[in-house]
Amino acid sequence: MGALKASSGLLLAGAVLLSSCSIAGPRVVKREGSYETVAVKECDWGYGGNWLVQGQSPNSPFLPFHRGSTRTTSQKMLINAVFVGAPLMMDLVISPFTYATGRECSTVNTYTRHVPSSSEVAAQKRRDADAERERRLRESDEYKRRAAAEAAARAEREKAESEKRRLAEALEREYPVLEEFPKAAGAPRPRDFALIVGIESYRSIPKADYGESDAKRMRAYLEALGVPSQNIVSLTGQSASKSDLVKYLEEWLPANVSPESRVYFFYSGHGAPDPQSGSAYLVPWDGDPSFPKSTAYPVAQLYASLEKLPAKEAVVMIDACFSGAGGRSVLAQGARPLVTVHEDAPAASGKISALTASGPDQIAGGLELRKQGLFSYYLMRGLSGAADANADKSVTLGELRDYLSAEVPKAARRSNREQTPRVTGDAALALY
Repeated sequence: MGALKASSGLLLAGAVLLSSCSIAGPRVVKREGSYETVAVKECDWGYGGNWLVQGQSPNSPFLPFHRGSTRTTSQKMLINAVFVGAPLMMDLVISPFTYATGRECSTVNTYTRHVPSSSEVAAQKRRDADAERERRLRESDEYKRRAAAEAAARAEREKAESEKRRLAEALEREYPVLEEFPKAAGAPRPRDFALIVGIESYRSIPKADYGESDAKRMRAYLEALGVPSQNIVSLTGQSASKSDLVKYLEEWLPANVSPESRVYFFYSGHGAPDPQSGSAYLVPWDGDPSFPKSTAYPVAQLYASLEKLPAKEAVVMIDACFSGAGGRSVLAQGARPLVTVHEDAPAASGKISALTASGPDQIAGGLELRKQGLFSYYLMRGLSGAADANADKSVTLGELRDYLSAEVPKAARRSNREQTPRVTGDAALALY
């Protein structure tokens, strides 16, 4: 087997070397100055590819029995059979090489090309080097510009972030987060009662932002002031309908308070004016500012109901406005955006102390940073000790009035509006 492989290899090499045509390739035939003529002998390696079938054969000196183009395949096979092993060796081994390097290598193409001189080569190298230096310089300048632009943008971002942090820190100092569960500030007051109303989403009118959040927080603060949890009723959402207000103000409180009781009433939500009379109304969940007399609860009636209670005193806190000019105030469709509201006040008996968010012609707004009503935020902050001007660990109504009168208008002016809380009652009343 090894001898057969060796013989086949020798026959293949000999067929290539003794072929009537050399391997195709370029060859310089003439040179004049910096130009030279090149001749290229080309072989068509894709010639037909079917001469074995058709009986055609290349003009090879080694296959005389294949000469001519008239022999058929059967004639070729008969002739080849005379030689032992000839069909395999010649048709499958030698014939392809003679076919590829035979008469089809007779095509010669010539072309002229320029051969640069050494000086031209050197000049081209200099030009290439100059171009490379210029390219690198451009890339370097572009890199420097890009790096400078990125550095400037980074510095600008850092400056903006620093300013943002500074403002955030300033706001944190100006509007600190209130305690969600404040520590007890006053002694237990088992006879005190509280009715808390917070409405944010209404049945048919726009939202009063943060109304329910204010109510939830106020409950915690009143518990810290000593009001028992079981003596506090919170009305929020659909549970704060007009019938619920009437039920708890005019039936539940009268049935539970005693002559030693203090009653707290807190309301956070929309207020509305009566465009005809100018009376102020609290708008319950199902209230309609177009029909305030039948669907809303009058502030005057609120004071009257609390005045009639068999209680020692009442503290009313209302985070709403009644001007109809926006904020926590709504108005009947088509009515004037600002209504002159009669400033309802408690009876002169002094039994009721009232803290309201704004004047009759102002808007009561919210504090977006803390998701609370602005008045409610400072009210609770004052009750938590910020209003304790003399640091005696007790906050009086007068101290709370002074604190609200200073802080709320200042914060409202940052939103380009006026909001001045109003406080009536005995300034010496100790809230805790």
